[in-house]
Amino acid sequence: LGAEKLDAFVATSPYNVRYYTEGTSGGVLIAPLDGEATLLVNPLEEYAALDQAKGCNVERYIQPDLPARLAEKLGGNRSVGFDDLSHQLLGKLSMQLTRASLAQRADLASKQRRYKDEREVKLMEEAGRLADVAMDALREKLAVGVMEYELAATASYGMMAEGAESHSFDPIVA
Repeated sequence: LGAEKLDAFVATSPYNVRYYTEGTSGGVLIAPLDGEATLLVNPLEEYAALDQAKGCNVERYIQPDLPARLAEKLGGNRSVGFDDLSHQLLGKLSMQLTRASLAQRADLASKQRRYKDEREVKLMEEAGRLADVAMDALREKLAVGVMEYELAATASYGMMAEGAESHSFDPIVA
């Protein structure tokens, strides 16, 4: 963040929140230059976030309170980047953080995701192994007359049975 001249970054994109926290709960991640990151989640996502999210504190919020909670967490920061805030939320936040400069920086997460660390390489290797499992399961099931949805279910089941938590995208069988 320092190299980007930002005091904090707010991630709301589910893809970016997942990238930074390794969790699938969603929410709003506030990452200050100095200090620990906080993931704000609605009550329905709280247990999943507490179970999955890494490298951040998890706190509950109720939707009408989100602008105030964000402002509270970002209060002392002068330069705040964000990936994807709604126009309404950005307006409310701007009114509460009158001394802060808010800038859309959707490119920031993309830049960071380009370079893989050891953990990410291991995750990619595991994803490749799970894809191999899916392909092996498909080979066993593949026959004339088998429906595409059956093959998709076979691939999905094979990966999940081997420990996959979810899909990056829906299975494509054509």
